Amino acid sequence: MSEREYGRFDPDNAGVIDLGQMIETFWGGKWIILAGSLLVGGLAAWLSLQLPNQYTATALILIDPQGPQIVGLSTINKENPLNESLVESKAYLARSNRVVKAVVARLELDKDDQLIGEVDEAAARDIGLATEEFRTRLAMRAANEALTIRPVGTSFLIDIRAETYSPQLSADMANAFAAEFLNAELERKREATQFVNSWIFERLDELQERVTQSASTLETFRTRSGGVAERELTERSQMLELLQEQADAVEGDVPETLRQRIERMDRELREMTVIAVELRQLERQAEADQALYERLLARAGELQEIATFHATDIVIISEAMSPLIKSAPNRKLITLLGGILGGSIGVLIVVGRSMQRARWREVGR
Repeated sequence: MSEREYGRFDPDNAGVIDLGQMIETFWGGKWIILAGSLLVGGLAAWLSLQLPNQYTATALILIDPQGPQIVGLSTINKENPLNESLVESKAYLARSNRVVKAVVARLELDKDDQLIGEVDEAAARDIGLATEEFRTRLAMRAANEALTIRPVGTSFLIDIRAETYSPQLSADMANAFAAEFLNAELERKREATQFVNSWIFERLDELQERVTQSASTLETFRTRSGGVAERELTERSQMLELLQEQADAVEGDVPETLRQRIERMDRELREMTVIAVELRQLERQAEADQALYERLLARAGELQEIATFHATDIVIISEAMSPLIKSAPNRKLITLLGGILGGSIGVLIVVGRSMQRARWREVGR
């Protein structure tokens, strides 16, 4: 053979890439590369044919940033303004155990052997579960694996996708998740309303007792003290001023009678002032308790109306439809990747053989 012999490898120039020699090497081993590509590509194609078809259906829901509007009533338990984090949190809530279990029950997925696979009853007994509960758990796991829930970009949209062996099951599952998520949100808001209602009615009972007690205390004090009007305090104050002026006008010692009248009038005025101050405090307390009770009573009536209005900020804007074509497996892509892998293996074999032959020649010199 010539110096350009096929597969010739020069160890002295191992770090230099000889493009011509490389092309000759690959061309000389073209059948090995082609065989590897066809063999592995054919194997990949055969394996892809063994994979079951998968179908994907998508439902779309909107987290309404405005929330439910109730004309004439103010909303309660208003959540924080929507942002990306809150939308993402709701997306995670959509696949909570509560929602998944409701979907399994709605679609009877625990009876779908093709979805949940073979049921090992011995394994169910080992973990202390009845067969029915074990099948439900398997169906919940399969539903979770089939489900993809994610926010759409930075919008308020959430994409709910289900991928199963059946086009109709995929559509039913995506729609069931959207519906059960909506129901879960309604139930959560209903529970929140009921909790607030319960707290308000407990407070109403307490306030009613307080209003009754405040009114009773006020009436008792009025009866015992005889009550003091502002007009009486003004008259007594004016009379005391007149007596004091008379005392100031007297030259020499103030008559004992006048002095005693001033002292008695001053003492009575102070007693009346104390009574008036306490009376005003009791009146303000009774009025405040009554006003608070009336506001809370009005709020309770409003909540009763809200409780009958079942609304949430989640809106299903696009229901899933049964897909017309499969979404997986992509057999062409699998075959292509298998062919590329097989060709790469062939290239490695050709290069390895070339290097091995070069070493043998070096040893034989």
